[in-house]
Amino acid sequence: MAEKTNTLLWMAVVVLALLMVFPVSADIYRWTDADGKVHFSDTPPEDGQREPAQVEVVNPEPLNAVAMPEPRPEKPASTRASVASGGEKVVMYATEWCPYCRKARRYFRKNRIPFVEYDVEKSERRMREFKRLGGTGYPLILIGKRKMQGFSAEGFERRYNR
Repeated sequence: MAEKTNTLLWMAVVVLALLMVFPVSADIYRWTDADGKVHFSDTPPEDGQREPAQVEVVNPEPLNAVAMPEPRPEKPASTRASVASGGEKVVMYATEWCPYCRKARRYFRKNRIPFVEYDVEKSERRMREFKRLGGTGYPLILIGKRKMQGFSAEGFERRYNR
């Protein structure tokens, strides 16, 4: 009986050792659906179109912090987009989760720069506009007729104070 137990134990050790030898890998796939929404998954979409994605976390929030979206009052478009004295109309195509969008929002509010924000994940129309304008990443900021892809305070100030 002891010999049978030893044999089973030995087989279990061999199986576990073999499992540890095989490499484990996980691919992340990114695709855009018909509505323009970007998806990430560890399995490719059913239609077979897939693009391996490189995911990078930039300035992550602390894990114990709960990020609450800042309230945005809904007003008619004609009153929402006022032009600051000496500045131009600022429009931002953004997402809720984007750290650079968050940075731009804070900068605009801190410096009292009026801006209009469109969440491209909540509006198909805004996503189409974003793509038509040549948007490739978030945020896409329009300062008058000039475009700014991404956000940095220095880059914005160069364009805004022209």
